[in-house]
Amino acid sequence: MLRVLEVLKVRVLKVLPVLMVLGVSMAQTPAPQPRDGVITGQVVDAASGKPVGAAIVQTGGGAPLGGRTGGGSVPPPRILTGSDGRFLFRDLPLGGFTIVVTKGGYSEGASGRRVVGGPSQPVVLTAAQRTADVTVRIWKNAAITGAVVDEAGEPVVALQVRAARRTITGGRRRFVPSGAAVTTDDRGMYRLSGLPPGDYLIATSQPPLSASTSAFADARTGRSGGAELASVLGPPGTVNGIQVGEAQLMIGRGGAIPPPPVRGRMQIYPPIFYPSALAPAQAMTIALAAGEERIGVDLQLQPVATVRVTGTLMGPSGPAGLVALRLVPTGVEEIASEVLAPVSVSDAAGAFTFAAVPQGRYSLRGSSRIVTGPPRGGDAYDLAWLNLPIAVSGDDVDGVLAVMRPSLHITARLEFEGAPPRPTELPQVRFVGAPFSLESDDNLPSGTGGFTGGTGGQGFTLGGYAPGK
Repeated sequence: MLRVLEVLKVRVLKVLPVLMVLGVSMAQTPAPQPRDGVITGQVVDAASGKPVGAAIVQTGGGAPLGGRTGGGSVPPPRILTGSDGRFLFRDLPLGGFTIVVTKGGYSEGASGRRVVGGPSQPVVLTAAQRTADVTVRIWKNAAITGAVVDEAGEPVVALQVRAARRTITGGRRRFVPSGAAVTTDDRGMYRLSGLPPGDYLIATSQPPLSASTSAFADARTGRSGGAELASVLGPPGTVNGIQVGEAQLMIGRGGAIPPPPVRGRMQIYPPIFYPSALAPAQAMTIALAAGEERIGVDLQLQPVATVRVTGTLMGPSGPAGLVALRLVPTGVEEIASEVLAPVSVSDAAGAFTFAAVPQGRYSLRGSSRIVTGPPRGGDAYDLAWLNLPIAVSGDDVDGVLAVMRPSLHITARLEFEGAPPRPTELPQVRFVGAPFSLESDDNLPSGTGGFTGGTGGQGFTLGGYAPGK
């Protein structure tokens, strides 16, 4: 009998640990979350306050709607508002939900948003507050129409017109392209639609592109850098070439065909701003209200005489071939340089030619990759940059020597701050891109800066930047 009891005791002891593990596992299983939250609301026109029907309402950027079913999450439902603009979300878990509203002809609205493109605020459901009612504003888009004529008052056909909307970036006022560019019809008329309310500049055509014949020949032969030139030129058939001495002036689709030369000088129609300004500072800003249809925004082109600018581009190790260059007018940092800056490309020997440049003060800018060695876990290259002031007056500017400089770097290291004991080894950190907001009028093109490698210990380096803040 004693022997039997001992055997039973051992068997019971073997079972107890299993029961204890099961008990822990069961204790760690969270209780199902209640799904009794409700969000109701109404979509209204931001200008008139009237309800907006046929608007699509959904949640985004907040807690998920629905749990896991079939191995995947339930997608957020999309609701179409009725004529009263009302919507209803039911069976929601607790958490934060951002209500997003879209409709054709309107700028996107979101819960808590008070201005176009402004920040949104989530709608929070808690155990104490399981219901919420919100009003979401959306803004009806506006439009601008007008005509473009030349110096004789004749309509300009198939000319590109674009709108640039005022924004604040890094505390500075900037005008950025808004929507797609349009072209004038056979009456010289244009219509820019789908514009959010705001302040706009209206500009015509694109700046001219020119390059020496040798640069085009180098690109056709498939030499290194030809792909970059091809990207600047655009797809075949989208540009027309005019021979100007040893160079070609390319008129892209939507550009204005130049008038005949005057006293041996090439004339062009440079980009202008409404009503007939050559620079944004002299342009008239158009303030558009939500849903407004502004008519009579007419522009008149005026030809200007130009001169030639030629030179040689040198990199850190010799002539820099097939590099895209821009002559950016000084004092126009409030608008993107691609709207105003004439473009050229150096040939394999580094020679470049701007065939038609209006008088003024410019900065010759460009950037190029520099191979620094064999790849080590990624592309091993640095960047060279150029920012050279050039004054263009009544005579050709020849023999410019433009020397590119290596890009600048920011080197830093991690330090420990806090109560002792200090860790014997700080965590390994990998920065993807720049963890700072670097802004400069002369900054290299977007995406060129970023992490380039460690400096030993806990240091790191950010590279690929021109001088600036």
